[in-house]
Amino acid sequence: KANQVQQNEKKGLEPDPEAGQEKLIDSSLVPMKCKNSTELSTTATNDKNDEKGTESGSSNRKGKKKKKKDSSNKPSIQSFAISNKEDTVVIYFHALLSKDFKFNPESDVVVVRGLGSDWNMDMLELNVTKNLKEHGHLVEGQLFVHKKIVGLKVPYKYAVRKTHSNQVEYEMIYKWDTPDDRTTDRCLHINPHLLHEGEWHQYDDIICAAPEEGWKAQIKQLLRFTNKGNDVSKGKLIAGKILLESMFNILSTWNEKNLKSFLSQLQQFFEVYKRPMVFEGGPVHWASLSIGEKEIKDLLYKVLKERAKC
Repeated sequence: KANQVQQNEKKGLEPDPEAGQEKLIDSSLVPMKCKNSTELSTTATNDKNDEKGTESGSSNRKGKKKKKKDSSNKPSIQSFAISNKEDTVVIYFHALLSKDFKFNPESDVVVVRGLGSDWNMDMLELNVTKNLKEHGHLVEGQLFVHKKIVGLKVPYKYAVRKTHSNQVEYEMIYKWDTPDDRTTDRCLHINPHLLHEGEWHQYDDIICAAPEEGWKAQIKQLLRFTNKGNDVSKGKLIAGKILLESMFNILSTWNEKNLKSFLSQLQQFFEVYKRPMVFEGGPVHWASLSIGEKEIKDLLYKVLKERAKC
């Protein structure tokens, strides 16, 4: 028996004490840890899935479980692996962060979440590019995704990560006519006909903070039976004016390339703003906002007229 054991060891065989038979050790069956080959963004930062911080201030609170349950039916940016530059689309996010967040640029971080992925994951960290004083901060960032996302409609939301308190505060979208069993998210839709050199500029409005816990239902009712979101409409137009003015910085250096880029971004801005869309289990036109082509054309005319005087 001792000789048999020695022979087995030389042959790379392991004795099976239960069956009394010999089993070949196959190294190919040993599990290996692999890295995900999907490249989302050079600036994207993934949050830890086991984050112990409390996520607060969000309409996602009661819809969080529903999001995870329905996520398999929604298109995901992570579903498409980027293999080369020709498959890449760059999304530039532009938005205004409300001062109600009590945002500290030195420690807090504005992120984009969702986009068909885990809502606990940061898809992108945005940079603060300008202090707008009473209007908060202008935040911007870029995300590299696969071109197959073009034409799809994907939900997402902005959030603020409070570093010191280890909390995540989601934005609140004040849409007064949202069904009680739905959660309102933003909706990303890249129009393939307006894509310019593989770039899309997503011009959003004000990222609003959620009310104190317990007041959400009361404010929703207040919006429903009083001004029906007139303040929200005004806020969107204020944000649009600021974003349009910042767009003119492209023309600070006058050349053909910058002019084409400016005109392309102007078209993309008009596309996003003329028909506001949200995601409530699916893409929905935010008709109650009462903002359409006429209002955006008036806004464009006003800004262009002011710039002409400069």
